[in-house]
Amino acid sequence: MKQKLILIMLLCGFLVIGTSCKDDKTYAELLQEEQDSIDKYLKGYRVADIPANLDDLETTNGDRESADAPYYRLEDGVYMQIISKGNGTPIQKGDKVYFRFLRQNLNTLASTGSADAVGNFYYENIDDYYFNYNTVTTSSSTTYGLGIEYPLQYVGNKAVVKVIVPSKMGFTESISSVIPYLYLIEYSLSEQ
Repeated sequence: MKQKLILIMLLCGFLVIGTSCKDDKTYAELLQEEQDSIDKYLKGYRVADIPANLDDLETTNGDRESADAPYYRLEDGVYMQIISKGNGTPIQKGDKVYFRFLRQNLNTLASTGSADAVGNFYYENIDDYYFNYNTVTTSSSTTYGLGIEYPLQYVGNKAVVKVIVPSKMGFTESISSVIPYLYLIEYSLSEQ
């Protein structure tokens, strides 16, 4: 009788384990969900390559909700829409770049149609949010990810951009959870 009870408990345990494993998504499935979320968001916009003449880069003229300017394809699955190119002062290699940001989970946005934006965009003091701009091939910003640095090749100080950052190019926790984010970022060469 005792052996039958143990056998029944083991079988029930295997059933529970087998059932819970089926609910987990594979890494490949998570990557596909991420790409689907990015594609769904981009359906409402024009997507373009960076023009040969950077003076031809289009902006939304400060309108954060406009679909008039395209999302430009950057490296590694990153996309950028320029809200404002900034004040004309280029950001150079080695510059300490402060940034304000809001970010939205694109998986949540794709599945529910809305996602809360979180970040430091409205903080008065942003001196804890910075990276030393290196190049687009290496990043000093392991915490924030390389994806937020990609637009700096095309915009300057005080620029405002929207950036789609896939998980592999994002914040450390985005990589492990395979979550793509839509960022609203303002870059600054000074804390205020």
